[in-house]
Amino acid sequence: LETKGVLGKIRAELRASVFTAIQEEETYDKVETDALRDLRATADGRLLLELVRELLAALGLDFTASVLVPEARLPADAPPREELARELGLGAARLANGAGEAP
Repeated sequence: LETKGVLGKIRAELRASVFTAIQEEETYDKVETDALRDLRATADGRLLLELVRELLAALGLDFTASVLVPEARLPADAPPREELARELGLGAARLANGAGEAP
């Protein structure tokens, strides 16, 4: 199971489930660090967090993303990829060529 990656996926799903259960019982006001608060306070910081979410999605790390979103207080719905590309100054041609997509 380990060589096929099944155990890793089960572990990630278990961590995400435990985190979700804890999240339902606690608020994140207690655990938000100054660094995260400062990052979320700027447009560039929020863009960076969304870019990390996009990276996790592209890599298929859904369970990791399910922990990141509430912990970083990101909106439940990610902005469209085109919107991120526009904010980063990446052209539509680059998106059309599949640049940045996971192999």
